[in-house]
Amino acid sequence: MDAGPLRCPGCGGSLLLDHVGSLRRYDCEACAGAVMGVAVLRQVLAEGVAQRIWTAEETADARPPTCPFCSAAMRGRHIDVGSAAVCQPCEVVWLDQAALTHLPAAPTAAIGSTTHRVARCDNCGAPLGSTWDERCHYCGAAVAPVDASAVISLVPRG
Repeated sequence: MDAGPLRCPGCGGSLLLDHVGSLRRYDCEACAGAVMGVAVLRQVLAEGVAQRIWTAEETADARPPTCPFCSAAMRGRHIDVGSAAVCQPCEVVWLDQAALTHLPAAPTAAIGSTTHRVARCDNCGAPLGSTWDERCHYCGAAVAPVDASAVISLVPRG
């Protein structure tokens, strides 16, 4: 099952996989917005900023953005500059270019310095857990059976 290219919630443009350190995010070529998991967002923004976006007051959108992973309507969030939306089932956040530019970043030493890794879907990047049908719960792509020892393993940093 080919889900096709991931589409930007903001403009419908193609999302391209990018990395911030060892972290995965999806950037839109057309509008310069980005989609990333809330766990990634917590690492790339200053402490507490991701949590404030996730729990911010919901905005009333006549046409809410669509999640690139599950195609459900995302919930807009009120932030000071720019636009943000969240998909709670997929645990992803979309930020437009203005938000990305103005939100305070984490210290660079903290970015990508996690001490564990999570098995991810090769198609959409969503976290993989146990699956009875060997398909990603988010995009439906076929995945290799997940070895429980590979889901979370400690990686020594030197």
